[in-house]
This record gives sequence, C-alpha cells and structure tokens, in this order.
Amino acid sequence: MKDKRYIQLEKAHKYLEYLSSGFDPVTGYECKKEDVINKPMVSNCLKFVRDILLEEIIRYGSSDKKERQHIPFYELNSYISSFQYSKSPLSLEHIIYNINTLIDEDKYNILKLEDLINFLLAENLL
Repeated sequence: MKDKRYIQLEKAHKYLEYLSSGFDPVTGYECKKEDVINKPMVSNCLKFVRDILLEEIIRYGSSDKKERQHIPFYELNSYISSFQYSKSPLSLEHIIYNINTLIDEDKYNILKLEDLINFLLAENLL
C-alpha cells in the first residue's frame, strides 16, 4: 500500500507533467501560448524538476524491501490493457513509471530502468 509521502510525490509529479506540457493541472485545459509556463526557459525547468521528482518516486517506491515475484507472462495482458499511451514522446523513466503505476506492488516487483534497457538491447530496439 502506498503511504502518504508516496502519494504526495505522485501528485506533485502529475502536476509538473501537466505544467511542463502547457496544461493547467487543475482544469486540464491547455494554457494560453503567452502564459509564463509556455516560455521555453520555464517549460524546460519544469521538465527538469519533473524528471528529478520521477527519479525520487522510483527510488522511494523501490526502497520498500517486501518479498515479491516477477509478473507471470500470462498475467501481463491484464496490465497492458490498462496502459495509458501518450501522444507526446516520453523518456524511458516515464514509461517505467507509467507501467509501474499499473502493477500490484504488494504482489509483484516493479520494473526497473535497467531491466527495460536490457530488454530493448536484447531485442535490437535500442
């Protein structure tokens, strides 16, 4: 189960994701082009902070040392069908974060960046 700090980190990340993409995190509406968050320096700064926060979320979430197992192949479809695709390009860290939000953390290990990179290299996709 996620504790209060983890939930706060996720919420802050979600808000930064919206803001860095030029959207109001409260209403979900796109901000005007002349708004300060759409200035390249501000937008890039928000993306930088968003990425640092994501690293902290991944680190914080993996610090819990419960015994878990890998997701069996036959159960992957139920997780994949819930995956939210993005219209804009995402970093590998963001993809892992999105996948890990679908996983039952009390039952299974979360996906790590190293695992994804090794898979992509083995499949000649990276």
